[in-house]
Amino acid sequence: MVSAGAKLRAVDIPLGAVTTYSPTWTASTTSPTHYTGEGWYMSIGYFTWFHAFFTCDASFTDGSGIYIFQLPVAMSASIGLEHRIGVSSLRHPGTSARYDFGLMPTGSGSQYAYMTYGSTTVSPVTDTSPVTPVTGDMYSMHGWYFTG
Repeated sequence: MVSAGAKLRAVDIPLGAVTTYSPTWTASTTSPTHYTGEGWYMSIGYFTWFHAFFTCDASFTDGSGIYIFQLPVAMSASIGLEHRIGVSSLRHPGTSARYDFGLMPTGSGSQYAYMTYGSTTVSPVTDTSPVTPVTGDMYSMHGWYFTG
């Protein structure tokens, strides 16, 4: 127990259990197939911290439309579309390129998010933009959000 006015230390915060989950990857028109999705999360009070990782397998098909990724638990309905809930990246081994993105909710109270990029105009990541994903590509995302 922390007394009033005392500084809160990391050891004073009761940690939740780390839980694994198998996130899904869908798209607004046709969902990608043949990928591996793995992740973990930890909920403490009304907050959830998460990490998810997707790898395009040998028979990967990229689907079409805006890419949408599953989060471990639904966000609070108070989180609007303008809130960034994390960061994400794409490692594109074919060209040795790496892309960094923001992670935004698909809607208030949603359990899904999409990646965005751009400095002036924010655009969603799709099957063709900024690149067409191929076998061996790896998408990684992590962040935290309010669930209460």
